[in-house]
Amino acid sequence: MVTKKKISWLVGIAALSFGIAWALYFRERLPVLTPQIYSAAKSQWEARGPKDYELDVEVSGVQAGHYRIQVKDRNVVQMKEDGIDVPERVWAYWSVDGMFRFLEEELASKKRPSAAYGVSDPDSVYLQADFDEKLGYPKRFLRQVFGRKLTIEWRAQVLGGDKAN
Repeated sequence: MVTKKKISWLVGIAALSFGIAWALYFRERLPVLTPQIYSAAKSQWEARGPKDYELDVEVSGVQAGHYRIQVKDRNVVQMKEDGIDVPERVWAYWSVDGMFRFLEEELASKKRPSAAYGVSDPDSVYLQADFDEKLGYPKRFLRQVFGRKLTIEWRAQVLGGDKAN
C-alpha cells in the first residue's frame, strides 16, 4: 500500500531530480578547449596582452582558493592566496603565460589520460575554456574527469596593467 509518506518522498525526489537536471541544462556553458582555440587565444595574448598587470583568480575543486597575483614584465612578483603571501616556489603557473602552459599540459594529458588522470578513455576527460575577447587570456577553465574527483575550475580576470605589449 502506498502511504502519504511514500508519496511525499517520491515527489521530493522527483523535484530534486528535476532541479538538478534544470541546473545542469541551464548552467553557463563553456566552449570545448581544442588545440586550435588554445593557439588562437595564446597568439592574441602574446600580441595584445600587457606585460605588467594584476591577476585575480578564483579556483574551485581540487585547489580551491582566491588568488591575487602581481605580474611585472610577464613574471610573477607577488602572489597571495586568500590574502596570505604564497612562497615564490609556487608562482610558476600563476601568470597568464603560466596559465597557458597549464592549458597546454591539460591538452597533452587528455591524449594520455591513464597516466594523467587514471582513466583509459580520452573521452572521459572534458576540457572547456573561455578566453577574453580583447586580450585573449583564459577567463575561465573547467576540467572534469568522468568517474574521478579531479574537477578543477577557475575564473580569472586581468586587472589594470600597461594595456599594451
